[in-house]
Amino acid sequence: MTTIEWIVLVLGLVLTVLNIFDKYIFIKRQAKQPFVEHEEQIRLLQADVCELRGLISGDRERIAELEKGNRITMEAIGALLSHAIDGNNVDELKSAKKEMNKYLYEK
Repeated sequence: MTTIEWIVLVLGLVLTVLNIFDKYIFIKRQAKQPFVEHEEQIRLLQADVCELRGLISGDRERIAELEKGNRITMEAIGALLSHAIDGNNVDELKSAKKEMNKYLYEK
């Protein structure tokens, strides 16, 4: 082989290796891209979850407060019904009134 043929062969091999390396870098970047996009989506979803947890905790407290008010109201209605039926239970009515006033003043 002549010197020119060796140079052409070596340059061909170098270009082939560079081409393969370029393809490797391209594939590596393309493979990383979905992970970057998914990480951003995960970060946004985590922020949404934190916000919703805060809203839910406030709702739980409000529901517990409403349940307490409903219980007191039902006790008062029961005392009124009992009093309307037989005319007794004055002490129960006073107790229900006291509970309702306490609940309303605490609010």
